Amino acid sequence: SRHQYLEFVWDQTVETWLRCHQRAFEFFGACPATVIIDNPKCAIVKAAIHDVQVQRAYQELAQEYAFIINPCPPADPQKKGRVEAGVKYVKNNFLPTRSFRNMEDLNRQAQQWVMQTAGLRTHGSTYQRPLDLFEQERSLLRALPVRRPDIYWYATAKVHRDCHVQHQSCLYSVPYRLIGQTVLLRINASTIDIFQQTELITSHVRGKRKGQRSTIDDHMPEAAVAWKMRSPAWCREQAAAVGPHCEALIM
Repeated sequence: SRHQYLEFVWDQTVETWLRCHQRAFEFFGACPATVIIDNPKCAIVKAAIHDVQVQRAYQELAQEYAFIINPCPPADPQKKGRVEAGVKYVKNNFLPTRSFRNMEDLNRQAQQWVMQTAGLRTHGSTYQRPLDLFEQERSLLRALPVRRPDIYWYATAKVHRDCHVQHQSCLYSVPYRLIGQTVLLRINASTIDIFQQTELITSHVRGKRKGQRSTIDDHMPEAAVAWKMRSPAWCREQAAAVGPHCEALIM
């Protein structure tokens, strides 16, 4: 049909890639049986003709929406079809002379343009309006899941000597026995689950600001927990034993 979903984003992370898919499916009100893609790193770990390695999070999204991921063969531009023409059409017909206040305003204008301009033009290949053709093929698409699937993506991190792992400048504790090991992080918009291989070790609320630290006391060594439980009076007593200047500093 050549009907489009158009969205501008700041990056091409796995999270952005997955959420764009989700918003596109909801825009169309349905999901295709097969999604043909290029080979961006946010989707394909290893591009190949036969043994393609897909990002784990993207595989899980495909399972939730029941579509097949069909990457284009690498270094074979003839297999990409005419999708690049759609990109060129947006660059030449939507972006020139366009002004907007922010990204939200730009995407609002983009969706309006898709429905009121791009979708109502007579297409140069089909000689019909994309929105009209889309209505004819809508019944061929798969229904969306009853419940909107949660989106997760993954990362790895090494456990520091302070029993924490770092993700996007936030720190999350894990049991001290894992110091020096590499663990798997499963992330969504609100939580971070930490796995050792396939075993779920712990979960944290995802940090919102750089430097934020989430610590569970049971993850710390016994000596660290005991130190944390010391009262202010005990600290002052220890400072006095060191000397008057130390006591004055602690006071």
